[in-house]
Amino acid sequence: MFALYRGRCLSDSEFMCHVLQAREILRPIAQANDRIMNLCEDRYHFLVLFAAAMLEGMITVMPSNQSQGELYRLRKAHPGMQTVNDDTVMALCQGNADAGQPAANLDLIDKLPRDSVVAELYTSGSTGMPTANAKSWGELVHGAQRVAERFGLNSSRQHVVIATVPPQHMFGFEMSVVLPLVAGVAVFHGKPFYPDDIDQALQSVPEPRMLVTTPVHLKACMKDHRDWPTIDFILSSTAALSAEVARQAGNVLRAPIREIYGCSEVGAIATRTTNETECWQLLGDFRLVVENKNIYLSSSILAEPLLISDQIGLQQDGTFRLLGRAADLVKIGGKRGSLADITIRIKSIVGVEDAVVFLPATQSGKRERLVALVVARDLTPGEIRRRLSEDIDAVFVPRQIYLVARLPYNPTGKLPRSELLAMLAANQKSEQAC
Repeated sequence: MFALYRGRCLSDSEFMCHVLQAREILRPIAQANDRIMNLCEDRYHFLVLFAAAMLEGMITVMPSNQSQGELYRLRKAHPGMQTVNDDTVMALCQGNADAGQPAANLDLIDKLPRDSVVAELYTSGSTGMPTANAKSWGELVHGAQRVAERFGLNSSRQHVVIATVPPQHMFGFEMSVVLPLVAGVAVFHGKPFYPDDIDQALQSVPEPRMLVTTPVHLKACMKDHRDWPTIDFILSSTAALSAEVARQAGNVLRAPIREIYGCSEVGAIATRTTNETECWQLLGDFRLVVENKNIYLSSSILAEPLLISDQIGLQQDGTFRLLGRAADLVKIGGKRGSLADITIRIKSIVGVEDAVVFLPATQSGKRERLVALVVARDLTPGEIRRRLSEDIDAVFVPRQIYLVARLPYNPTGKLPRSELLAMLAANQKSEQAC
């Protein structure tokens, strides 16, 4: 079995027949441009078009989000690039895969040149403008194989991947698109979002099940104390989980929670079983090297060592602790603090449902004071500020605290900086109007 698609179990051969049919659709497009933008929401449709594009020698562009502004920016950067979506292949995927097609298997994909650039992914934009990262087929295969080795994924005990993360995101792409092509796991076609969706998706596929998700989805699920279907293990990424959230979610979902640490430039770098340890274990031949107080990542797939911008604490046994994101550290009044830590302190206040703290920049480039957007029904900004001042240094108490109905999470559970700034501007405007 390769995929579960709308109630049907599709084999490797059926998948490749769909891919060969999709190649016929892409061929005239490839003659005009070597890039396509894949906006498929259905994961199986995405896989079919991605594989077909690789065989046609095309690069698949995957936007960080599907806002009109971001799509316009990418089309402007790649003049003439066409867009493909679910409508492009829906009819052929729902038809008889074997009709008029010779027998095919995944060997066609396995034999692709490893140095071929096949994908262009973008960072989430949580710290600024999304930036591009080109991926060769060899890099993607290397990453998927290391993850498969770490988690014991193989065709003899075939896991089915159910992913809440879009296939265009690096985490979702590696775990639900590349893994099925490389490691023999099967994939569920949908992109469940709410707890009900996730429950239904899990029930619709056979065991063993592997849930690929984010802290935001886990927090929603752990509030829902239903009788969850058996999950072999949960794989989380996009933001680090706290030990307490991992413990609670693991208890509710009755499954071990494993995390991926990575970046858009490389993909998956390290893993940990969050219920058991706070330390991360590097994948494959990745190594961390200290040079002039900086920490670099080296590997056989990297042309040169990659500077790690996060704050990392190396352990004697080769593991490491993640101390904080570089963009998370701030200096105010000569003192250093962590935005994540301040956010956690606000979230711990009774009555606060969610919160984020960030530091916007003025037009002149100077830093403003800390800003907090908080979801809390029965508290005022003054009450939040007063309770927070009892717990942290006064210089780190946000002077601007705005109550909002919800935070602008994107489908991967991140908070894009552009969305936070837009929400801040709207609240400031509303305040002035009052």
